[in-house]
Amino acid sequence: MSTTVARPAPTQGATKKALAMILGIPVVIGLMLWAFLAPTFASGPDGVPVAVAGPGPVVEKLIAQAEQQEEHPDFITVSSPEEAETMVRDREAVGAIAIGEGGATVYTASGNGAPYVQMLSGVAQNMEASGMPVETKDLAPTTKDDPQAQGLALLGLPLAFGGVISGILPTLLLRGKKWSKAAVIAGVAMIGAGVAVWMLHGVYGTLSGSVFMEWLAVTLGIAATSSVTAGLGALMGMPGAGLGAVLTIFVANPLSGLATGV
Repeated sequence: MSTTVARPAPTQGATKKALAMILGIPVVIGLMLWAFLAPTFASGPDGVPVAVAGPGPVVEKLIAQAEQQEEHPDFITVSSPEEAETMVRDREAVGAIAIGEGGATVYTASGNGAPYVQMLSGVAQNMEASGMPVETKDLAPTTKDDPQAQGLALLGLPLAFGGVISGILPTLLLRGKKWSKAAVIAGVAMIGAGVAVWMLHGVYGTLSGSVFMEWLAVTLGIAATSSVTAGLGALMGMPGAGLGAVLTIFVANPLSGLATGV
């Protein structure tokens, strides 16, 4: 005896889909806002490492005054001005303060982000107000054409988008042709990096270092994004590639710190 399975009416299926979209899309919007806004509101001087070198009593007084503020850096006491400067150059600290007999030197790194430079400039002003001569040295300056490094802040999204596209399209159009996929990923990464470096270095003046090293860094970044997206696509099909796109654009890009200082 055969039985028939009752199917939901088309209108019921449409209603469920509509409700899912009505409730799901606002959640997605909220998650996107969180991903893009959280780094901005969470960034700042609180807890960032700053190296300090100088006589013990003077350093202790400086730290005590700074810690009276609600938000203050995490001071790391070092033995010499050279060690303090090295920590900034090695990105172990966002800045440094070296206090000597004739005054103090404040080491900044504009490439780390404007908020940290402003914080250290405030410290320098307070020291000058107390009568101490202060010299400021920028160990990683931005360029005169782009002093706020706006180009770097805006670089992330286009590169993330380009990396995602060069991972999705081979997954969709070159199924089963792994070497062709690899060629697309490598080719887009190298040529796309060339375009980005040409614009940031030659057109807008954001970058001023070694063109080859800049190109290599951007190439590896695009290739990494593409490889993750294409790899997830190879494992899970288009849903996997879509997951790679979401992780890159809505998680990795806003949390990278490019726009807030790293």
